[in-house]
Amino acid sequence: MRTTLTLDDDLFMALSERARATGRTFKEVVNEAVRRGLAPATSRLVVDPPVIDLGARIMTADEAEAAGEDPEVVRFLRVSEGLERDAQ
Repeated sequence: MRTTLTLDDDLFMALSERARATGRTFKEVVNEAVRRGLAPATSRLVVDPPVIDLGARIMTADEAEAAGEDPEVVRFLRVSEGLERDAQ
């Protein structure tokens, strides 16, 4: 089917460049782009990250704080203790 289509300059340039780079016609590139745009969305691949066991905790957050450990370390220990409690 033949029709008139008004494209923004940046789209025209991108489509023209794609046609030139792939050795296809402008019409083929436009049709492909429209088909892809109208295709149903595909589900995203879900990847489970690996779980790494770092072993037993050496000290609690309270013990680290009493020992004068860096506040960020103490904060990390408090958060991880909370996650452990939530998981139980």
